[in-house]
Amino acid sequence: MSDIGSDERCDVLLEKDAKPDETANQIKHNSPPDGGWGWVVCLGALMVNFLTVGQQNSAGVVYAALLNEYSTKRGETAWVASLASSMMYLFAAVGTYLAERYGSRIVVIVGSFVSASGLLASSFATTLQPLYLTYGVVWGLGASLGLFPSIVILTKYFRRRLALASGIALAGAACGTLVYGPVIQFLTSKYGIAVTFRILASAQTLMFCKRLDIPPIGWRGNSHNETKNT
Repeated sequence: MSDIGSDERCDVLLEKDAKPDETANQIKHNSPPDGGWGWVVCLGALMVNFLTVGQQNSAGVVYAALLNEYSTKRGETAWVASLASSMMYLFAAVGTYLAERYGSRIVVIVGSFVSASGLLASSFATTLQPLYLTYGVVWGLGASLGLFPSIVILTKYFRRRLALASGIALAGAACGTLVYGPVIQFLTSKYGIAVTFRILASAQTLMFCKRLDIPPIGWRGNSHNETKNT
């Protein structure tokens, strides 16, 4: 009886001794890879910043085009871009919460479709007032759902190099600002605001394509373990 009891106690002690190693392996398995496929995700975040912040920072060019197209008062026209900017940052917390709950990939894909739909609907507006909803609210909401989860996802892939990866991603905003202004000015002067909105809507779908590059973290870890075991 004493031998059996001592064997059981030894098994319990061995199990307790094994738990710290298992915990360490689990922490190592779940830790950010700090590179690898994470750089592809980082480039995807750069593209989303390029498309969303670049367009938003070109609001002055859009404002001038809307003034020319609809011949409305300046204050009324300025509300379009103001609403878009407000919606983008107002829903930042909502976008990041949804990303944590459902995953960044699905949230950014939804944001891509919402923003593209808003721009496409804006191209059919014959007066300024519908743009408050289609451009100001719908596009602003879609841009928010695309922008902030694409930044948050970097924390899943980087730890030591998070500052570098974040800087690269945010550089897309600066590049987009440099490109979008002249491009929108050229398009509106040559084709008009309606065609410009449709072209911009097509560009927003690139957000959808780039967010397909986000694999689950566990998928990378599992493939790594399978390779290690073989």
